[in-house]
Amino acid sequence: MPPVDRICHLPDALLLRILSEVPTAKDVVATMVLSKRWEPLWKSVPKLVYDDSYQNIDDVGRFSRFVDRSLILHEAPVETLHFKLTQKVSCLQLQSYFQGVYIQALEYSFL
Repeated sequence: MPPVDRICHLPDALLLRILSEVPTAKDVVATMVLSKRWEPLWKSVPKLVYDDSYQNIDDVGRFSRFVDRSLILHEAPVETLHFKLTQKVSCLQLQSYFQGVYIQALEYSFL
């Protein structure tokens, strides 16, 4: 008997709550490969965490492009936008992340 996918039958609100607890925005975006049902959900997650030390992202440009692209594609208000930055990012670059994004809370830490 084939396995039954029970997670995909959960309501969007519960799936978004689960995705809000995923460690980084990169992981949240990666969930879209799980199924067509999950593909659009990452665009509505209310909590986004960007960590430039995660998975050895040593290219600041690549990290910046990922942040830019994911924020542009994000469709819902962002309740929390959290940055964990270990590399030098210009103030102008940080400011560009916040333009056009409705954010209820902003958390950042500089290491």
